[in-house]
Amino acid sequence: MRKRTILKALLGLAMLIAVIGWAPGPPTNPVGSWICGTDFLVTFNQGGTFTASAGDVTSSVNHGVWQKTGLRTFESKDLAFIYGAEGTTEFIVETYTANTMVDADNLSADFDVTITDLDGNVVDSLSASGTCTRINLKAAWALNAPICTF
Repeated sequence: MRKRTILKALLGLAMLIAVIGWAPGPPTNPVGSWICGTDFLVTFNQGGTFTASAGDVTSSVNHGVWQKTGLRTFESKDLAFIYGAEGTTEFIVETYTANTMVDADNLSADFDVTITDLDGNVVDSLSASGTCTRINLKAAWALNAPICTF
C-alpha cells in the first residue's frame, strides 16, 4: 500500500513537471536581449518573434520566429535583405539556427545561412557556430548612480 502511494505521488510530480516544463538548471527561455560576438544584437520576444541587427549598413534588420524544441533548446529562422550600392534590395538572407541555452546568460548557436537573389536562386550558403551573452540590467543603486536626472 505504501509503495503504491509513493508511486502515485512520483507519477503526479512527473506529470506536473511535464505540464509546466520545469527542469533543474538554467532558465529555458531566451526572451530578452543578447549580444552575439561583435556582429549581432538579438532580441527574443515573448510569443516567438525576434529581431537581430548586424553591424553592417548594407543589410536590413533581421526579422524572424523562434520556438522551443526541448528543455534547453530552441530553433529560429529569420530573413534579412542585402542592399546594393543604390540602396535597393539585391539579395535575401535566410538563416536557420539551432540554439542551446548553456546557462542563464549564455547560449550557443549553430547557423545555416542561405543567400538568394530576388528570383529565389541560391547564390551562396554557409554554416557557422557562435555564442551569445544575455544583456542584463544592473540596478542603478548598485552602480552608485542616480536613478534619473533632469
